Amino acid sequence: MKYNLLIAIVSFSAMLVSCGKGNPGRDAEKQLEQYLKQQAELSAKIEALKQSGDLETRTSEVPVVLETIEPAVFRHFFQASGTVTPIREAFISPEMSGQIREIAVTEGQRVSRGQVLARLNTDVISGNMAEVKTQLQLARDVF
Repeated sequence: MKYNLLIAIVSFSAMLVSCGKGNPGRDAEKQLEQYLKQQAELSAKIEALKQSGDLETRTSEVPVVLETIEPAVFRHFFQASGTVTPIREAFISPEMSGQIREIAVTEGQRVSRGQVLARLNTDVISGNMAEVKTQLQLARDVF
């Protein structure tokens, strides 16, 4: 029983001590006093720096040079290396083979769908067509 009474008294005492808030007004006064002391120290250090002459003012004079503006060619070049890739790519092939007789466009020129790009030498093809027509006519006559 004495042991239980001792534990109860110690617990009650600990609870009373832990629940006490102290004096909040006194804590604020101590903090204000500390801040005022720091402010006084900083003000003293600032005044010492100002009077020492080591501190350069930022409002000192800056030398300025004036020039007359005249029109001139702007020449600014740079070199770069890389790979150029097209947005769209077109593969061109004729419907029949032959030698190119004329190229109707220049490199870099924009072209549209259906535009003639080149003309082929059709002498051989024309001769072949004449031969086939003759054979067709012969076949019609004979049969």
